[in-house]
Amino acid sequence: NGHTGTVKLLLENGADPNNQTSTGTTPLIGAAISGHTEIIKYLIDYEADPHFKGPLGKASGLAQSKGHTEAYKILIEAEND
Repeated sequence: NGHTGTVKLLLENGADPNNQTSTGTTPLIGAAISGHTEIIKYLIDYEADPHFKGPLGKASGLAQSKGHTEAYKILIEAEND
C-alpha cells in the first residue's frame, strides 16, 4: 500500500520478503503492480526474489504491464544481477 517506512521497519525486524499470500503473490509483486520503487529497492536489498513467478507473473512483467517504467528497470536490473 506504499507505506515505505512500515515496510522498512518490518524488513529490519526479520519479516520474510518472499512471504506469499494465499493467492501466491509476494510483497515484491504487490510493489511492482503499484509502482512503489522505494519499496521495491528495500525488498531487493533484503533479498526478495525478483525471479519468482506467481499466478499473475513475475514482478518485472507486472510493473511493465502497468506502465511503471522505473519499477520495471529496477526489477530487470535485479534479475540480471
